[in-house]
Amino acid sequence: MAKTADNYKAIVGIIFALLILGLVFVFVSSAPKEIPTQTEGQAGGKVSVTISKPNETTGTETAPETTTVTGHPQLKITSFNSRPVSPKINDVVALSVYVKNVGDASPATTMEFFVNDISIGTGNLKSLEKNVVGLVTTSWTVPAKGDYVIKAKVTPVAGEIFTDDNEDKLTLIVT
Repeated sequence: MAKTADNYKAIVGIIFALLILGLVFVFVSSAPKEIPTQTEGQAGGKVSVTISKPNETTGTETAPETTTVTGHPQLKITSFNSRPVSPKINDVVALSVYVKNVGDASPATTMEFFVNDISIGTGNLKSLEKNVVGLVTTSWTVPAKGDYVIKAKVTPVAGEIFTDDNEDKLTLIVT
C-alpha cells in the first residue's frame, strides 16, 4: 500500500510539473516580439530599420514600421608629430596631425595650432567619411631656446558628442 501512495504522489508531482512547464511555454511564446527584417544604410550617417511585430491579440504580424536613425560624426586625433624632433633656434618645424572619423560622415572643419597657448595658425580638414583619415599640416619657426608645448585642436563639428579626443599636444625642448 505504501508503494501505491508513493507512486500516486510521484505521478501527481510529474503532472503538476508538466502543467507548470506548459503555462511557462504558453506565456513565453505569446510574449510580443520585435524582429528586424531589413536594414539599409543611407548617405549622411542615417540608417533605416524596418520592424515587423506580432499583433498581441491575433498573433499575426502587423504592417512593417520603418524608423530612420541618424548617427553622429566622431573626429579623433590619431597622430601628432613634429619634424625635426629636436629643433634648434630658427629651425622651421613641420607639424603633422592625422585625424580619423570613427563615427558617421563628417563635414569639413578646421584645425587650430597653438604654441604655449598662443595661436600660430589654422588648417583645413576636409570632410571625412566613416573610418577615413585626414591630414593637416602647418609649420612654425623656433624663436629661442626653451620648452614649447605645441597643441593641435580639431574644431568640433555639428552632431559630434565626444570631443575629448579632438585635441593633442607635444612638448619640444630647444637647447
